[in-house]
Amino acid sequence: MNTTKLAACIDIGSNRLRMVIGQSDKSGKIKIIEELRQDTGIGRDTFTFGRIRPETLRDVCSSLDNFSKKLAEYGIENCKAVATSGIREAENSLFVVDQIRAKTGFDVDIINNAEERFLTFKGIRYYIPQSENLMKKCVLVVNIGSGGLEISTFSEGRLKFTHYLKSGTLRLRELLADVENMTLNFPSIMEEYVDETLRGVKNEIRHLEIEECIALGSGIRSISSLCATQKSGERNETIQRDEVFRLYSEVFAKTTTQISKAYNLDYKDAEIMLPSIMIFKKMLEMTKAEAMNAPWVSLRHGLLVEIMDKSSGADSGSGFGEDVLSSVRYIADRFGVERRHSEYVERMAVSIFNQTKKLHRLKKEHRLYLQVAALLHDVGKAISHENHSLFSYDIIKAQNIIGFSNRETEIIANVAMSHGEEDYCTREWRIANLGFEDQVVVAKLAAILKIADSLDKSHLQKIDEIKIACKNDTVIFKVKSKRDTFLEKWMLAKKCGLFEEVMGTKVMIKTRGDSFEE
Repeated sequence: MNTTKLAACIDIGSNRLRMVIGQSDKSGKIKIIEELRQDTGIGRDTFTFGRIRPETLRDVCSSLDNFSKKLAEYGIENCKAVATSGIREAENSLFVVDQIRAKTGFDVDIINNAEERFLTFKGIRYYIPQSENLMKKCVLVVNIGSGGLEISTFSEGRLKFTHYLKSGTLRLRELLADVENMTLNFPSIMEEYVDETLRGVKNEIRHLEIEECIALGSGIRSISSLCATQKSGERNETIQRDEVFRLYSEVFAKTTTQISKAYNLDYKDAEIMLPSIMIFKKMLEMTKAEAMNAPWVSLRHGLLVEIMDKSSGADSGSGFGEDVLSSVRYIADRFGVERRHSEYVERMAVSIFNQTKKLHRLKKEHRLYLQVAALLHDVGKAISHENHSLFSYDIIKAQNIIGFSNRETEIIANVAMSHGEEDYCTREWRIANLGFEDQVVVAKLAAILKIADSLDKSHLQKIDEIKIACKNDTVIFKVKSKRDTFLEKWMLAKKCGLFEEVMGTKVMIKTRGDSFEE
């Protein structure tokens, strides 16, 4: 009996289409058995013209047909295809995805950069076991794509913050193409542009004592091949700081053609060498790291793990929730949210969620949405205290929180927006871009968040514990407190209407010593 499973995933990037085929054994260990790639002009079209041209789309479909033949050779049916910034930012992205489906049969999922980040980190944690120890230090992760640059920091094993900049290697090349033809000093002009682009990030991380650096993405394979490296694990190399600086000095003085000839690189690889090594060098200079870790891992490897997890019911991303909450707390701090209040509301919301499962019938992932909404529900006060919940919605929508799709972010933002006395989540014009089931999820989570927020109306964290009991058609909130909770009880009475409506029950609050009997 064959106890192995085959699966594949396709990453439709800005510069290349890549497919990875993997096999899991009976113990669940995943082995990569083949990787394929095809060049594409998607990014050049999108970053230059704003849309993908028909001839480029035809080439993409032809490449995908080749991938399809390879899948047939292996007999693989479990395959997922995703697209990143090249298609995501194209004005005609919907038509492109529709044409790919019609001509190749691949149903392409356009993911946002927060989902890209999650899949990349999932791949690192799975394929680079030593990364767990590495990330217990203060670590800078630099992931350069063709379309964007993502910079993240980890400390004590948890994600702290992430910045996404539209400054990928191919985008920089296309953006500065005219300048290159106008001056012989192009590398210096690019360096000035990159310095300005990274200025905000540099200001944000300069107070951190960054000990390690992880380099991912565009150009890192070519850079590794041109530097003296040390193997550290099956899929990881380290490049010494001096080697990075040496290669940068050499590349800086060469044109793309000269780089291609000097290092025997494909022209496409040579074209992105200067912006790649420049960004890695600039980021390395912001750290105390003596070397740069270069794992042989990317988005597609994390996607393969995700596919295998879903088919087997396993969960190799158990730390994901903690990474999300850690990064969300950083966002809250950045906007001046009162941490004691927000974390108290989160704790109360989780307690209510866990004790009312039979009423709301929601899933585990919905609890994480609730936690994020609770931690960020007051973030809009950074703009205005009046109608701050509306501003909370806008700020949350703009954050690109790790791992959440645009749809999930929309749900979280709507829940946070509805924490006040206004029931925004019941107004169709507010949640019209969510499906019916998601609208119900928003209403239920918002109902819980309203009550949790009411229980700290004074912002004094008076209530030590809450126990919930159901009696007939009434939900009884019994609170334990040694202090006067009149304000909290009054506010709960004002804000419990949505809970009663969506859960189909009445709400009653009791303090310790009160009888359950009326």
